[in-house]
Amino acid sequence: MQWYSHPLITPEIQKLFIVNNISKQIEDRQYSVIEQLVKDSIHPNMIAVEIGAWSGNSAAIIGKVVQRVSGTLYSVDWYKGDKINDGHLQEITEKVDVAQIFIYNMRYLLLDNTVNLLKTKSSEASKLFKDESLDFIFIDGGHSIEDVTTDINTWYPKLKPGHIISGHDYN
Repeated sequence: MQWYSHPLITPEIQKLFIVNNISKQIEDRQYSVIEQLVKDSIHPNMIAVEIGAWSGNSAAIIGKVVQRVSGTLYSVDWYKGDKINDGHLQEITEKVDVAQIFIYNMRYLLLDNTVNLLKTKSSEASKLFKDESLDFIFIDGGHSIEDVTTDINTWYPKLKPGHIISGHDYN
């Protein structure tokens, strides 16, 4: 029986994303939804941003779509966790270089020329982009209401009119 629902995320590929038994940040059925949202914003040379990179699970899906149109995905993560995880992710990142795992995974998936990791806070990364310059934004960084609200307020002005801002863990 297959446990994945997207052709890119096979059992072999899924193993790439496991870091200290944290692997399933996104439910199987959500892969196709994310892919469709990116496709709804697709055009040549598109620019997308993902807030919350971890080991690259969602970047793999977004990156493959963006790659088809010679676009660029910027994945943002400061690799220190958030308030919801009470330092659990920070403990992991003190022992494991998750950013290097992300980079390896993008290289393995032949996305290293499409996906760029910005190892910084979301608020700092947002300063690198002009208002109304992004085609797609996916928010999956800090999971507290405060963090999500801040990310939406920070990144929404960066979105081109009529394009898509989406995310994970909305409730």
